[in-house]
Amino acid sequence: MIPRLWVDNFTAGINAISKKARKTLANLLASIDMGQDVTTVREQAVQAMQGVCGTSTQGAAMLAAEFYNGIRQYELGETIDATFDSGREPEATEGAVRAFAQKLVDGKQDEFVDACLDRADYEVKVAAAQTCVNNAKIDPKKPRFARVPSGEDTCEFCLMLASRGFVYHTEVTASHAHANCDCRIIPSWKSEVVEGYDPDELYALYKDNYRKKCSDIDSRLARPAREFRRREKYLQKHAEQMSDDEVAEYERSLRELYHEKIESYIESFSKDGLIHAKYGAIPYGKEILAGKVLASKGRDVTYLREVDENGIKNIDTVIDGKLFELKCVEQPKDAIPSKEPMRYVESNYRRAIKQFEEPHFSADGETVVSNDTARIVFDSRGRDDNDQDVEAELRKRNASGKAKTILMIGQYEDIIDI
Repeated sequence: MIPRLWVDNFTAGINAISKKARKTLANLLASIDMGQDVTTVREQAVQAMQGVCGTSTQGAAMLAAEFYNGIRQYELGETIDATFDSGREPEATEGAVRAFAQKLVDGKQDEFVDACLDRADYEVKVAAAQTCVNNAKIDPKKPRFARVPSGEDTCEFCLMLASRGFVYHTEVTASHAHANCDCRIIPSWKSEVVEGYDPDELYALYKDNYRKKCSDIDSRLARPAREFRRREKYLQKHAEQMSDDEVAEYERSLRELYHEKIESYIESFSKDGLIHAKYGAIPYGKEILAGKVLASKGRDVTYLREVDENGIKNIDTVIDGKLFELKCVEQPKDAIPSKEPMRYVESNYRRAIKQFEEPHFSADGETVVSNDTARIVFDSRGRDDNDQDVEAELRKRNASGKAKTILMIGQYEDIIDI
């Protein structure tokens, strides 16, 4: 068993390096005259960042290499000629500062400084993780890795990664980091046990957090959704008694309500602007979280209104220009073990196929079509079933090829193209 104290001391060391880097960088940035033109300020900030990040990431790399060898000695009785190379790319640092410079253009100097400080912290954390991975590449006795939380707070995505245990072999372990992240990449050759680290407990917490997030989103949208629908029904009922100007003003205020209270919130789930909502669309929380996963993989997601004003039912989403029906299944409360535990896969698959057979609007919203090519997103994170079992059942149900594409979102947010 790897002692917890070792992990905590490693984290404390990395955080000390980051704290020093942030303090040094803050002083350097404070010495820059922010009243100069944006280009001059940006270039001086780049110079400061390169110096601070170069030194701090090297320190983090040395500490990580020592940590790697310490655990190797503990488990195998021997070390390797460890590399201190974190793989840091100065071009990436410069690119980040150039992106942050938009804040200077917008007159938000304080936000520019904060973004630079967070970037310095991020680079320290990535350097520590990547150094462990780089040493594994040259290690003849390849270790497995786990992402082990060691701070008071763990973000949702880190929690998901940590709940997988010692399953990582490659750079994927170092692919996620963020400012103020206290997760550490821990290698193991034998025990694959860290004192106080329980992947099963973290997995249960991850699932609880997922379900709570779905509920929180539904609660957040409930009031504006009710108000929007109430006012929309009022307009439909009284439009004939209203003047054209009154109808136009009412529609304007209704669209403003939708944009400010519903649409903008839905779209906030993609930092890259890849989630959209057509006017009137009010997806469930579980559907928004499915879209968030898809958007994080670079897919463009647009939610459609469930039923249009003529009563024609829409397919749930347009993803990369194609219609997709979302099936986000949930664990029934007080569920009784079934003799056919995968039956829900079949029932949801059949419903999705049927929805494409019935009249619905095309992806461009211009025409009504029937018996269309089915495409499905199947998200089973609301249940506790094994991904391999769900995938096998989906492949079995789609043996006839009725669905052209099935995108399955696995328990750990992997996307499997079936």
